[in-house]
Amino acid sequence: MTAEALIAPLRRVAIFHGLDDDQLARIARSAERIVFRDGDTLIEEDEEGDAAFLIVSGGARLTHAYAPHLPPQLIEPGCLVGEMAMLTEVVHGASIAAAGVVRALKITRAGLLELMEVDPSLAEHFIGKITARLQDVADELRRIDDLLAPAELAPAELALEADAASTDDRTTFSAPSGFASLPFAQQGGVA
Repeated sequence: MTAEALIAPLRRVAIFHGLDDDQLARIARSAERIVFRDGDTLIEEDEEGDAAFLIVSGGARLTHAYAPHLPPQLIEPGCLVGEMAMLTEVVHGASIAAAGVVRALKITRAGLLELMEVDPSLAEHFIGKITARLQDVADELRRIDDLLAPAELAPAELALEADAASTDDRTTFSAPSGFASLPFAQQGGVA
């Protein structure tokens, strides 16, 4: 098998974008080539993982035990499944089984860690990729929070009501429903 044939599948996977051909070739050479038959399990839900599988040919089905009513998600050639398991300890959140004959590269965490010891720039690359993904997730959560915030406040508008007739110099704030009114002393103390 030529070097190009080894690295071409890796080159198409986002987590490997930015690695040079030498680095990709070392990863491909360290990967185990596996053939799965129809129905064979690549990844088992709720099991610890220690490797990722790059589907080179064939297809697979992803299922969740908690959602048996949902149709299986089809996984096509070129997809990397279980990718976090090649970098860190994880428990798989879904099962993946071969849908027909599947040829795959198994990239183990142990193999990748050995490569990172020899070439620390690999570790820096993966740290950068994971950091970028975490930032994307944080940004998305902020967008969702921004969308939900006005909806949460609309039913329980906050209004400041000064009770000028109060005999004890207190100001009362109207709190959202479900909260008691909180009196605050005007001179900085909390009642």
